[in-house]
Amino acid sequence: MDGQHIASSNSDGTLTVFNRSTLESFSIALETNGSIQMKLDCLNGRIISCNDLGFIHLVNSNNTKEVSSFKAHQSECWTVKFIGSNEETFLSGADDGSFKGWDSRIGYVNSLFANTFHEYGVCCINCNPFNTNQFITGSYDNSFAIWDIRNLHLPSTATLPLCHEKVGGGAWRAEWHPTNQNIILLSCMYAGNSIFNTESGDSVQFDSPNNSISYGGIFLNPTQIATCSFYNKKVSLWNIEI
Repeated sequence: MDGQHIASSNSDGTLTVFNRSTLESFSIALETNGSIQMKLDCLNGRIISCNDLGFIHLVNSNNTKEVSSFKAHQSECWTVKFIGSNEETFLSGADDGSFKGWDSRIGYVNSLFANTFHEYGVCCINCNPFNTNQFITGSYDNSFAIWDIRNLHLPSTATLPLCHEKVGGGAWRAEWHPTNQNIILLSCMYAGNSIFNTESGDSVQFDSPNNSISYGGIFLNPTQIATCSFYNKKVSLWNIEI
């Protein structure tokens, strides 16, 4: 969340903020309390969280109060992400295969855009740290896509992704390499994990097949990766060569 705090989204419908130094914490009750919080993102003291009822919650962590709540999707909302460094704009993805853009300054009656390119649920969204106009979506349709947000405001004929690739499993999480914008780490559920080079189109799959489901991965530094899997509750560390 920031240098001092960590936030978690919880299955009891609450958010919890932890102090890194003292380990003290406080919980934030949300309007749809009792639902399962699926994912959150934090920026400048503001938290956005989504739940299995399709709602998105905005919270100001400084005063532990919910700022607003609205119905973003008609099915489970799997993921939310602030767009770059702007705490007023964010993206959401849901089980209905759609992802949407939002701007809190104009309200939530209508989204900035809505896209249904993916065949199945959109389970992850991540913004390109090297290019504020680009973001990636991962889906249960065994693929990921990279988008230019400027194209999504144009007519539907212009809303094709910059890149679309099959990865052999549901793309549950996607992370950019910390120093190379062409390298993406994908957690692909039963297909394990994959490192994809968007420039060459090459990919390397590892920890596959994974019957425990690959659910997450991060770059610890340019040459090391940490991944986790679901059923066996396992965290693995990997050395990589790019």
